[in-house]
Amino acid sequence: YNRWDTELLYIFPLKMGPADRLEFNYRYYLEPGAPAAVRAAWIDRHRLVTYRLGLPQDLFIAYSSGRLPFDRSAEQIIALGLTYKLP
Repeated sequence: YNRWDTELLYIFPLKMGPADRLEFNYRYYLEPGAPAAVRAAWIDRHRLVTYRLGLPQDLFIAYSSGRLPFDRSAEQIIALGLTYKLP
């Protein structure tokens, strides 16, 4: 069966303190032709929201809540990381 997905990303530029931007990312997945057992288990729709704060030297801190397809349960995650663009 098919899966539809939608993603919304909005970046707010910031010029206060060490933060240079705030990102909002929303992902929604829908499986319209999923079997009845999948729909009954409420695993035919998935949502994930992420807030990400950009820091100096390509560092970031992010908070995510929700789940992606194939996740067994919804989770809340805080991440600290580094962004690197490949040439």
